[in-house]
Amino acid sequence: MITGSLLGLHLNTIGAVDGFFQRAQPRIAKILLPADPDRVRHLQALSPRTVWIGRIVLDDQPVTPDAGRLLAERTIEAARQFPGVTYWEGENEPDVSSREAVAAYCEHEIARTLTLHRAGLKAAVGGFSTGTPDIALWPFFYPALEYADALHLHEYDAPSMRRLSSWLCGRFVRVYKMLPPELHKPMIISECGVDGGVLGHGRAGWKRYLDASAYMADLAWYDRLMKSHSDRWPILGAAIFCSGGFGWDSYSVDGALLDLLTRYIVSTQKRVTIWRRVIELLERLRERR
Repeated sequence: MITGSLLGLHLNTIGAVDGFFQRAQPRIAKILLPADPDRVRHLQALSPRTVWIGRIVLDDQPVTPDAGRLLAERTIEAARQFPGVTYWEGENEPDVSSREAVAAYCEHEIARTLTLHRAGLKAAVGGFSTGTPDIALWPFFYPALEYADALHLHEYDAPSMRRLSSWLCGRFVRVYKMLPPELHKPMIISECGVDGGVLGHGRAGWKRYLDASAYMADLAWYDRLMKSHSDRWPILGAAIFCSGGFGWDSYSVDGALLDLLTRYIVSTQKRVTIWRRVIELLERLRERR
């Protein structure tokens, strides 16, 4: 059974997360490449219904159609080792500060998406940093959404995820309301959490501002926000940043927080199971009448 929660993990590297995948069966998971394909396959076997998103870690690349096609070719090679990945990301947090920058990135994403499609792979477009692009600039990205299989965004705030609800965390609601209905592609929040960068504090994660229980309350709030809109829009889930290394210790969910997250997601499974049993009982009573 797929979990009732829409929360999942962003895996910088694969550490001690087997128990989380086995017990929580998260809706989504994101993996940075390169990674150990055997470990990824193991996690996929533990949680077979989890939707996987992949991103190749790159140095800064030019944002041009040729660069988009080249990235797609590299992705096609990687996909041979990671066939269980459903959606493939492109550039991470591109410059979308002007009409010209958004239009250039749009062409890059179209070229990348079409190249992936020819290989039978799916593209998640976007990858914008929290709060970007400006709402007025979104129409210049619409052509890329026409070809996309999914749209992915990053959503952070600090010192709490709830500080500016719907402007940073929850911005996906404003985006969906603005987009034409035909561009309501599946939404992935491919990074989320607390990030002091929005306050000018640099690389400062949740541990600078909150304890594990308070942060879990933030994440549960965000989960409820996504679920409250999931009947209206196709929201696939959110990958909490992060599990694993690469120097993001103050953001790490490993340890006590991962235990809290596991228990929270399992509790939503139980609530879904109980609700389904109630519905089944009511249906049986109606049949008897």
